[in-house]
Amino acid sequence: MAHCGEVSLSGIWRFRCDPDELGEHFPQQLDVPWRFDSRWMDFLHNDTEWEKIRIPSCWQEEGYRYNGAAWYRNRFVSPASSRGNERMWLRFDAVDYYADVWLNERYLGSHEGYFSAFQFETTSYLKPEPNLLVVRVDSPNDIRAKERQRGQLKGLIKGALQRWDANNPEVNPGGIWGDVKVITTGPGAILSTTVVTSIPRLPGMSNLGEQVPATAVVSTRVAAFEPAFRHSTVWLGVRLRPVNFEGPTVETRNRIQPLPQPCVWTATIDVDEARLWYTWDLGTPNLYESEVWLEVDGEISDAIRQTFGFRQIERGIGWETYLNGVRLFQRGANYLSDQLLSTMSEDRYKADLQLFLEANLNTLHAFAVVEKHSLYDMCDRFGILVYQDFPAWLAMDNSSDLVRRATLQLEELVTQFGHHPCIGVWNFGSQPSVANFRKLASALAARAKELDPSRIVNQANAIFHPFVENPDPVEDCAWNRGTFEEFRRDYDWRMDTHQYYGWYVGTLEDLKREPLANLELVSEFGAQALPSKEMLASIVPSKALFPPDWTYYTRRCFQPKQQFTFIGQPSSLDQFVRESQAYQARFIKFHTEYYRRLKFRPCNGAHLFSFNDCWPAITWSVVDYARERKEGFFALRRAMSPVQALLEFPQRLDKGGTGETDVWIVNDFPRSFDSLNLTWSMVDVDTGAIVDQGMMLCRVAANVVELVGKLRWHVDKRAQCKMHLQLMEGETPIADNEYGLSIDAVGEVTLEF
Repeated sequence: MAHCGEVSLSGIWRFRCDPDELGEHFPQQLDVPWRFDSRWMDFLHNDTEWEKIRIPSCWQEEGYRYNGAAWYRNRFVSPASSRGNERMWLRFDAVDYYADVWLNERYLGSHEGYFSAFQFETTSYLKPEPNLLVVRVDSPNDIRAKERQRGQLKGLIKGALQRWDANNPEVNPGGIWGDVKVITTGPGAILSTTVVTSIPRLPGMSNLGEQVPATAVVSTRVAAFEPAFRHSTVWLGVRLRPVNFEGPTVETRNRIQPLPQPCVWTATIDVDEARLWYTWDLGTPNLYESEVWLEVDGEISDAIRQTFGFRQIERGIGWETYLNGVRLFQRGANYLSDQLLSTMSEDRYKADLQLFLEANLNTLHAFAVVEKHSLYDMCDRFGILVYQDFPAWLAMDNSSDLVRRATLQLEELVTQFGHHPCIGVWNFGSQPSVANFRKLASALAARAKELDPSRIVNQANAIFHPFVENPDPVEDCAWNRGTFEEFRRDYDWRMDTHQYYGWYVGTLEDLKREPLANLELVSEFGAQALPSKEMLASIVPSKALFPPDWTYYTRRCFQPKQQFTFIGQPSSLDQFVRESQAYQARFIKFHTEYYRRLKFRPCNGAHLFSFNDCWPAITWSVVDYARERKEGFFALRRAMSPVQALLEFPQRLDKGGTGETDVWIVNDFPRSFDSLNLTWSMVDVDTGAIVDQGMMLCRVAANVVELVGKLRWHVDKRAQCKMHLQLMEGETPIADNEYGLSIDAVGEVTLEF
């Protein structure tokens, strides 16, 4: 949200840590030797020996390994006045976590939360000469990093930014990490705007580019008017214009009353031929800009611009997901850009989303984090759906106080981020405890439905643990099957589960024994893999690289117990990296292809955990912290191809050495393919010779998975083979796939990858 008159205060400020929390003390509260060092917000306080710090930034980015209270001081000159009726506002885009603000020794107020913007009117307090802005920020450690997580109930809404399986547990970000601005308006000021769209008639799947009638309801919260302007003539205007295509501009202008209290005014605008927003694989992500302005006595007093899109997203039975009436399979991955969000630039976000597109993903699962607006702006433009977690992970404090505080932050989230058409799902718990599901997540989901009926609201996603019959309702994050059924029955909870067969539990093949009803949406699945040798060498001391010293590996999130359940003990670092990455690739291929063969029967999507590292680590990512791709990335890219040929192999060859393989074609595009040519070849790994090959013609309808036929192939026993597949439409390559097979002396077939 950009105002027409903004001046940034970013730059170098003064900074001082306050571990004893004495900065607000009066002299009388301190012993005599320390009385001179009181009231850190006062003009006369001497800050010449304070450190210097760059704003915006998390203070950890600036080298401070610290948590607790810290103070910032900045002197600035007010923006030049061009007329006598200006109002001035001080806006903070993001402060982590608690903020208290003084301007020229006047206390303005406080705010809690790391991701949302907040502001204060400062008209009466700003001076023409240099002003003193002082901010006290408190980012306390909510839990103890070196103790086990179970039993530590979080009381701050920080999600995966503080202790999490895939970040640095000894870092808990803090500081003024968003821009600080002075906003100048006339006598009328806009506090916020929201846009809610409706589309009475959706285009059919055969004509998704059709322009259809649509309506935008723009709600604008206007600040109270001062007495001198309560008899002024005030107009509120709204203009809608296309952003990424050519089209007509539509606007309306209505007279409003200059009231003595803040008020929300609503304008309804009909667009006769609206272009809709789609994910990139279904259509074009068409965007509009809304410009809202206030005119007071013939002069523009304030104006705000923000982007939005016409789109309808809804959930049918279970996790059936419909975008503008078209059923969508979520090909997704969990994402947290960087544990220090202040380091993320538009260029870094753009590079990450280009990797998402390269991996054929249409959904980004913002894992227990709210990112900068830049990420959502780019998802809007690139056509990537966002499954947005509220920043709550595992067991939270279940007090009513936290419910109240969390609800305020939810309201800010919906108001400030709700204009992004890419956000399709609000989710309010990532593996919450039973107690949190019943209370905190339930309260947040209910409030979200009131605030934003235009999106899917999900109370939580969950993990089932087969070995926990009676989980602790307050401390445990795993549920049992009885809990699943209870929440489906009593809360209309839809199965949104985490599946880790082949990592935490069982084997890959055990996934096929999971009840299909539990796979309506799989919002986590993954296995760890080492990064490259070069990345390892940068994060693990050379003496600990190989043989591995687990003290260093595990502090970078590695799980050796799970890893060596599925690979052998390596004889070299090269082998360790190679086999670790190979297993992850195999895991990803197996899981992803299984979910896609179950497309809409009942699976509606799968989100890999996770896409990238948010710090230099050894995790479930397929892209490391330097954004280098692991082997798992290429397995993900192939398995998530919008159109792909998928094979199911027999467990044993017949007596003549012949195998018969089911061939599935999955098609996530909204058009049919009436003439596909599938060519295949079976290659002996040892000799490189083609031992069998063939071709089949097939067709596949739009947006389905279909069993299109069978392949019959012959190989000698005791063979190591690769089957290569190429899917073509005429001369155009559509997709390729590959399987590794091991056939033993009695003809048993083992799928290697």
